[in-house]
Amino acid sequence: DLDLVDATKKEFNLKKTYYSRNFKNIHLVALDSNLLNDDANKAEMLNWLRTDLSKLKKSQVSVVYFFHSPVTSASLHKPSETSLREITPILDEYLVDFVITAENHNYQRSCPLNLTGISEVCTSPGSLYIVSGGGGAPLQGFTGTREEIIRQRVKAYHFVLIEVDGQNIHLRAIDTEGKTIDDIELKKKI
Repeated sequence: DLDLVDATKKEFNLKKTYYSRNFKNIHLVALDSNLLNDDANKAEMLNWLRTDLSKLKKSQVSVVYFFHSPVTSASLHKPSETSLREITPILDEYLVDFVITAENHNYQRSCPLNLTGISEVCTSPGSLYIVSGGGGAPLQGFTGTREEIIRQRVKAYHFVLIEVDGQNIHLRAIDTEGKTIDDIELKKKI
């Protein structure tokens, strides 16, 4: 809905539907997946992303949350080929720590991945890919295990909490009963 997009841009004083913000030691990036179907706007957004991430300090924890389609998936909606081909090489180049997507109505977390070349092999350094789609729509099950890359998957309504203390990162997925369904601690390598 274009009215909603325009209202959101106005409310948050945004020039574009993609943006980044720094909060203490965290660099947050939001991308607009709708632009991936428009070559001119897609190119502009990807150039902006490359420039934005090139300014990261090695000590900053980077979180990219973008669009609807997952990059990794063991559920109904398969990975976005456009994301794999055009966005993940940029994320890999700048060693983004977390990538959060949705579309699948469940929770999934990968091992650290470097997806340049579209090879799904756990590696370090690499990004953790999170599918967090347990916010209210009917939940979806899983179509396979994808055990080679998916380290946790749960069919539950939930939210994700990422806590950063210096170089220490603590990620938890918590269901609506307050139960922790995923818990991982990492140390940012600088």
